Amino acid sequence: MRILGAAAHIDNGDGVDWADAEVGDSVTLSALIGNPTAIPTVTVTWVTCLPSLMNTVTPCTDAAVLRKPTDLITMADDPSTGVIKLGVGETIQYTVPSEVQPLLDQLIARAQTNLNAECSIFIETPLIIIAQGSDGSTVTAIQNLRLSPWSQIGSNTTDKTLQYYVRNANPDLTALNLAIDYGACAGQKTLVKACQSDADCPGGVVGSCSCTDM
Repeated sequence: MRILGAAAHIDNGDGVDWADAEVGDSVTLSALIGNPTAIPTVTVTWVTCLPSLMNTVTPCTDAAVLRKPTDLITMADDPSTGVIKLGVGETIQYTVPSEVQPLLDQLIARAQTNLNAECSIFIETPLIIIAQGSDGSTVTAIQNLRLSPWSQIGSNTTDKTLQYYVRNANPDLTALNLAIDYGACAGQKTLVKACQSDADCPGGVVGSCSCTDM
């Protein structure tokens, strides 16, 4: 079992897949789990810890704690630990809580008084992904979520000290460039032109540009 990838998406209804979140934003978190041995049950738990501008070590960044990451799930039951359980599932939704606001306020205050901070009005909080299999296996991964007071900065303010940071968006695949020379459809090339059947490619051989490769 492996955690092959993880992603965070924020949709503010404007058609952009944002990566920055602030208080009140609904964040969709998803993990891609590889389970080649077909473990019957895999439970995916997401936890986090509120970050600190002072780079204070939290349980989510403590190497000793991360050696046994399942302890974070138990710690989340005790508010005094600072560990927050976000949810359970390969895909979950979580709303950024109001407790984050003082941290965002500090980012704004820092940018207004520190020239070097004007382009970095954000902070990244580690999301710990813990996948537990019913066979006793456990794997862990970390996905950073970027927090920024995006609605109070950039083009949303007249304060010049807060206008330099540009809200971060997730990358998107916008086009696929097909080869003009179909003779390139050989060797390792698996997709160089659209086809309706294997007969559309020379020889119809799997491993060239066969539709069965698409």
